Amino acid sequence: MGSALIWLSLVLSVLADPASLPFDDCFSGNVSAKLTVDEVYGQVLTSEQLGTYLNLTVIGTSAQNISGFTDSSSSLATLFTTTSVLTLNVWTNSTYLCNSLRPASPLIPLGNNSNYCPLVPGPFALSSAIPWGTNRPLTTLSTRLRAVDPFSKELLCLTVNTTPLDPGMDSPYGIARAIFWATVALAILYWVVIGIARIVSAWGRGITRPGRSLWARAQSAGFILASAISGERFATSPALMRFSTPCLRDVLFHTQWCAALAMVAVQWPAFAYPLLVQTAWATLSYNITLTNNVHWDPLVTLPYSPPSDFADQLADPTSPLYINPDVPNLLFTLPANATSGMSMFAYTLGVRPKDLFPICIIIFLAIVAATIVLSFVVWFIDLIASLVSGAVSHPGHSARRARSPGPKDIETVASADETKPAMFRPASRLTLSGGGGGGGVATSRKPWYRVRTEISSFHGSVLHGNLVRILVLFHLPLTIFAAFEMTQPAELVSTRSRSLAALSFAVLSVLLPAVLVVRVTLTTTNKLYDETRTLLALGPLYNHYRHGSQLFASLLFATNLVFGVVIGVGQKSGTAQAIVILVVEVAAALVTSIWLPWGSGASMGLISFLFCVARIVVAVLLVILTPVISIGDGSGAWVAYGILVILALVYLALVLMLLIKLIEATVRILGRVGFDRSTHTVDSGLLGACGLLGCCGSRKRRVPRHRAHNRVRSYASPIPGRTSDASSTYAPPPALGTDSKKGSIHSQQPPSVLRPEHALRPYREDSDDESGYIMGAWQPFPRPGYIPVAEAAPPAPAASGFSRVGGGRAHIDTPYAAIAHGESTPTLEWPAMDAADEAPPMSAVVRRQSPETVPVAGPSGAPHRGLLPHMRTKSQTAIIEDAPMLGGSRPPSRAKILQQQAEEDDDDGESDVGQRRKKPWYHIRRHRPHSEGTPPPSSYPPQEAEQAATATADVPAGRSFVVIRKAQASPARSQQLSTASTPTRTPTHGSFRTGNGSGDARASSATS
Repeated sequence: MGSALIWLSLVLSVLADPASLPFDDCFSGNVSAKLTVDEVYGQVLTSEQLGTYLNLTVIGTSAQNISGFTDSSSSLATLFTTTSVLTLNVWTNSTYLCNSLRPASPLIPLGNNSNYCPLVPGPFALSSAIPWGTNRPLTTLSTRLRAVDPFSKELLCLTVNTTPLDPGMDSPYGIARAIFWATVALAILYWVVIGIARIVSAWGRGITRPGRSLWARAQSAGFILASAISGERFATSPALMRFSTPCLRDVLFHTQWCAALAMVAVQWPAFAYPLLVQTAWATLSYNITLTNNVHWDPLVTLPYSPPSDFADQLADPTSPLYINPDVPNLLFTLPANATSGMSMFAYTLGVRPKDLFPICIIIFLAIVAATIVLSFVVWFIDLIASLVSGAVSHPGHSARRARSPGPKDIETVASADETKPAMFRPASRLTLSGGGGGGGVATSRKPWYRVRTEISSFHGSVLHGNLVRILVLFHLPLTIFAAFEMTQPAELVSTRSRSLAALSFAVLSVLLPAVLVVRVTLTTTNKLYDETRTLLALGPLYNHYRHGSQLFASLLFATNLVFGVVIGVGQKSGTAQAIVILVVEVAAALVTSIWLPWGSGASMGLISFLFCVARIVVAVLLVILTPVISIGDGSGAWVAYGILVILALVYLALVLMLLIKLIEATVRILGRVGFDRSTHTVDSGLLGACGLLGCCGSRKRRVPRHRAHNRVRSYASPIPGRTSDASSTYAPPPALGTDSKKGSIHSQQPPSVLRPEHALRPYREDSDDESGYIMGAWQPFPRPGYIPVAEAAPPAPAASGFSRVGGGRAHIDTPYAAIAHGESTPTLEWPAMDAADEAPPMSAVVRRQSPETVPVAGPSGAPHRGLLPHMRTKSQTAIIEDAPMLGGSRPPSRAKILQQQAEEDDDDGESDVGQRRKKPWYHIRRHRPHSEGTPPPSSYPPQEAEQAATATADVPAGRSFVVIRKAQASPARSQQLSTASTPTRTPTHGSFRTGNGSGDARASSATS
């Protein structure tokens, strides 16, 4: 029967007629004695004796006489009826065949006979009633009818599979509708819960202004929303990353995977399609009202037209062949031309297979159009409100306004009031300021159509990111349906539809993903994760992945492309489809398990591994359902149930993780524990939140890192009067956006990551050990600051070999002289770092200008016989200075007391076990008089210089040094340094001096 005739007959279909059921012929006897079956009708009826039962009516023809018994055999012709669910028998019965066997009408009088056997060759009909019991909806029952003659020779064998439904008010599949609502509700809950968490985490990214108006509040909300959409907080908050994984995307991808399994052309049992099709909403094919064609109803049957030979018997209530035309159909039915895979999926959904791609592309384009329209509406409201409030200049006018921080401005407000949060974080982590000079006002004379408001520069990036997000979410169904539409024959699908499918496949499935992957590849990692506009535009591809793993999104596009082509094009070979899917799943699981791309704190390793294992097991079971293996209806139903159970377990895991997220959110709300409370992975998740509250055992009192950092800085920073820009070499980077508006912040020279106050702190690498810095060899002391050096012990007897010696006690020609001759090391008293307020003036600091050697006198007046002290070039300068502030023991300073307090309550996030922890960089301070705000020598009056020299002469001499790293200087600056003035002060006894003056002292300060 042609497809056009089938769909034309649907117009005349009714719900009350009996269903014409497909059947499988299992006859294995002598063909000459076979009873040929032409039609099988089925109805679900109810009686007091049998309860709910299935009534089967079989109509066919016989090639020979049918006898109920013979004198040569003691057996009767028997009809065996067996009904099973899976491989479990639920009903078995054997009856006399002639009791329900009837010839064609008109019937002859029975007389003394109780049946019509022997039956002459010709048409025949028989019926069988199979009690079902209860709870049979969405269960496939396999019924086998087998008839034998008195000699046990097989006359008839057929198998009928029936799947009863329990239709509801809005769906013919009844309780199966719960899968639809459960999956939709799960996706919405994930979106809402994680969305709220991201907004709360980005709450401090808004703008704080005095006298906030309604529009200012709306702008602040826009900045917060943009920050939440970008996902910029993932890189700095492991707790937020943990809370945000898995997310809506994982729920949607798993739902699409369930729907895609129903499209594979394997031997699915009938009950699997009504269950799996409930997930079709994730493939954008659930709304069947978008097509004007007649839709298939699984409860609608073809018009009932019984054969004329049995019409009167089928209408007679007293006949065993009676069919009640008023009983509604409850059996799941599909068209006769429906095949496994995409065809049955479409008909179960209620549409023709060729309508799947039009429905999907219409819904997809509608979502895209709605996103674009919404973005333009928001931009238009922003523009109008800005024009009304005066935030944007009119053409030809010079309106002055206080601008909010934008992506191309540098915020000076943060330096004046650090309590005001910065909106967006550029690569240098500097705060953002309002453009324009002076008091933070700007003048704009641009035309209205070229003016950007504070947030308008992000409208395009937000729109781009949302479109990328939509493409990522629905890339798989678009690829599957486009590939399937392109392979349909010309008599079923028009050329225009196939051309549109080809265009969609080329652009949406191949070209756009390739362009996005190339953009991510060519963009620097710092820009991808630190620039807000880049995060808004491309973030949906990688914002859940760690630095360096942003290309993991290419694996998603690649697997979707392979699955789409295999499922869409390979409908004629379910075996090939299942094998390719298995291979791709194994490869994807290996890549994911080895790569582990998720960001710090996500803890998705185990979860991803379990999900990958589940998909691999499903793919293996899918291979078992292929026609090549053909394990049978009962065993195949077991395999299908196994697949459904695994899919349900994944949903159960997602539900449990959602419940844990809700509990964690409750704990954080009640305990006031924000996601930025700690930046360590051990403090993420539910247990981490409870640990921060002290609910999981004893724990040290924790202070947020930024609070301890600010407190250390407030105590350790020099007094205001001593701070001077002239003594600091910090030069702020050029203002962002001062060149081209279209250039990103990474197109210029990378800005410094330091603030002015960082110039007072020593540099430390992440890989340094407990007590080591880059220049740690120049200061072999275990604690911050300088401590007095004890009197050296008498030298040990000379020994052979090499030994480590310090200071300048050895000469390059006689490396063992200091040990062999037993010269004692002079006692040196080093200045303490903590005496910042008592540091000597910079006039006491002299820098060597050349690598020439200077003889150094020992305690006896004779020169030392050892290595010359620190032969260094100008680029490796060490400042050698007197230490006039030594003597007896001194009380602990404020910095040391602060260090002890910080060690007790530092929010370092490390475990509280006995292992030794690294000291944060702000706990160790070096003595750098030149950077602590000491004025240059030229700034001292002559009287003060003489007083300083007199005071210094009465203090025991000592030696100390500070290693300074030379900054990059221009050639003119280098020439100026090399031609510095001559020394103005004679070095005191026991100190290393070279001929440098006050100008050189200032130059040495500039090289730090």
